[in-house]
Amino acid sequence: MRSVVFAAGLLLLAVASSGAAGQERPTSTQDLVADRQFAYGAAKERHQADSAQAQLIRHEWDRLIEQLGAARERGEDELARSLMGTLQELTDEKTRTEYDQTESREAWIRAGKDLINALNSYLQLLSGQIRSSAVGSDDEANSLYNEYEERLEEVEAELPEDEPDFEPMPEVEILPQDGPREIRHKLSLLENRERHYVRLLAELDREIEALELRQIRERWRRDEEARRDIFDTDVNPTGRDRTNVTDAAGIADTTAVLPLEDRIDRKKKFRERVDTELKKLEDKVSEFRRELGRR
Repeated sequence: MRSVVFAAGLLLLAVASSGAAGQERPTSTQDLVADRQFAYGAAKERHQADSAQAQLIRHEWDRLIEQLGAARERGEDELARSLMGTLQELTDEKTRTEYDQTESREAWIRAGKDLINALNSYLQLLSGQIRSSAVGSDDEANSLYNEYEERLEEVEAELPEDEPDFEPMPEVEILPQDGPREIRHKLSLLENRERHYVRLLAELDREIEALELRQIRERWRRDEEARRDIFDTDVNPTGRDRTNVTDAAGIADTTAVLPLEDRIDRKKKFRERVDTELKKLEDKVSEFRRELGRR
């Protein structure tokens, strides 16, 4: 039902500018949301299909392994050889389906992040529009805000909580027998990791800023709803039903998304960890460059 309502909301976006009594709507952002929503739905369906296929292959693989063990225990060598041949034939398909599952999962998560960014941008525009209007006067914008805020929370609940790609600094040291070539190679490894940490910090800064802006917007929204209660007692509730969300395999998941405060705190702590590792790595890169200059 929510998908139908959200689709209706997308349709409403397309005609909102013509029915808003001359009031301008941010059409480009609306189009972006619709675009990202379509891409997200396609990526999610692809991952669900890949996950189901990989699960079938793993089930068949496990069944054959069990039969092979039983055949060997009974001394049925011919059957064991046949089962081993079937397993070898299945190996390539198992590898391929597991690769497809991993790749489509990453594509689904990327599409989800793109949709979340587009929804946040549109909600920011709607909040500005509501702020500039008289209290309780823009029912359409308020309705759209509630609808798209709910969709934002649904997408966040559907996506898995992945830790960012982060590994501690590699243990690379200059050995007494190392010449300039070996040092340059090791220095290149360290510099690649250094660039990765810098990109990761920039990504975390963007994510923290987006969450903090959203936190401010949600506080304003709660105050706005309280003010609207004064003018209209029949206000749509803003609470969300976070149960019965389905995961990538179509299985219900009742895990709630962490509150914004906790998510911001976690990302800031993770950022501190990355920043600490980056400073250590910068020191080591400087050390390697000095040593390279001496040889």
